[in-house]
Amino acid sequence: MSEATKSMTLIEKVIANIKGGDEAKKLRVVKFFERLRKSEEKEIKKLEANLSSVKLQYEIDKEDLEGKIEDYEEKVSDAYEDVSADDIKSNAAMEAYAATYWSNVRTAEENLEYYEAKLESLKNANKEDIKYIKEQIAKHKARIEKIS
Repeated sequence: MSEATKSMTLIEKVIANIKGGDEAKKLRVVKFFERLRKSEEKEIKKLEANLSSVKLQYEIDKEDLEGKIEDYEEKVSDAYEDVSADDIKSNAAMEAYAATYWSNVRTAEENLEYYEAKLESLKNANKEDIKYIKEQIAKHKARIEKIS
């Protein structure tokens, strides 16, 4: 490939390959690549809108989970503090209440851990979604650059 050919755009290369110098064919080539460019730009706009939507949905879901985490942090604290004098008025009552006490604490802690893990999973999934969409946008921009 010569230096002159290397510096030509893709459209110029395709037009140069058209034999006979038919201007109508050359204009169709230009029109074809213009359509391709517009199509790629449209895809980029869709992906950018999707990216905005993904970010917004993440914020909504994150706030919801953070609210639940706050609630369960309070429930864990309440579970540890949930002892009344009536529950432990005798040694036998203490023995009987201990299982209930630890069961309540364990349930509250498990619920808290569940929502914390769900939040972490949401964060990781959101990062992956954003990364994928940005990669797609970059791919379409590279295509535009190649055909321009």
